[in-house]
Amino acid sequence: MMFTKKFRKFLLLGVLALLLAAVGYWNISPESFMDQPDASIDDTAIDYYAVNTRSVQYLPDGTLQYDMTSDKVEHV
Repeated sequence: MMFTKKFRKFLLLGVLALLLAAVGYWNISPESFMDQPDASIDDTAIDYYAVNTRSVQYLPDGTLQYDMTSDKVEHV
């Protein structure tokens, strides 16, 4: 007798859980997964900067091609 009450209670809760899951699934619209708006990106914003920079480039034979120094360099 006790097994039947437990089984009925388990079955009732299982059916309610399945019903709740079905209603939740039904409520999801496929359009919510499509056509996501692109994140706005400011192309004029400075990503990073460096202060007191120096860049040296050499030719393949080892002689100096150029030596560039700057107080501040910004990357956009």
